[in-house]
Amino acid sequence: MILFSKHDPFYFGGLLQSFLTIFIISTLDLWDVVMRINIYGCDVYPSLSGYPLSPDYPCEDPKAFGYFAALFVGTVVVFGGMILPTMFIGVISIKFEQSTQKFSNEVADRLELASHIAILREDVEVCIFFDSEKIQIIDGIFKLMDINGQGRLDLNEVLHSKI
Repeated sequence: MILFSKHDPFYFGGLLQSFLTIFIISTLDLWDVVMRINIYGCDVYPSLSGYPLSPDYPCEDPKAFGYFAALFVGTVVVFGGMILPTMFIGVISIKFEQSTQKFSNEVADRLELASHIAILREDVEVCIFFDSEKIQIIDGIFKLMDINGQGRLDLNEVLHSKI
């Protein structure tokens, strides 16, 4: 881009203009005009309207770059116009697939949680039939059967309980 700045100040005169020109070439808009100006020189092309596309950017140092300009523009067209958009679409597709998978996993987790909640509700409905007095009686029976005091019943404790 610096190479063309003296010889094509309209398209490559400054950094912002150069980036805009690269974008224009990448989108395949006016790429042929930029290429021809730099192949033939700003004094030769465009011969119909004269180079100063704007009076602010006169052609003071014309130089023809020939095939090098064609190679530069061709590289920008292929890389910027074909490869980068393909990579961009690929990255978006991969991220979309990942977010879809994450959403599917969240849905599966929610369904599993809902099934656990349904099971717990059934258990709670069974417990509703016991009032606090019956629960105290059952707790007393459990404490009598729990010989070693571990808070659980082993087969030995059930077989050798006092009840």
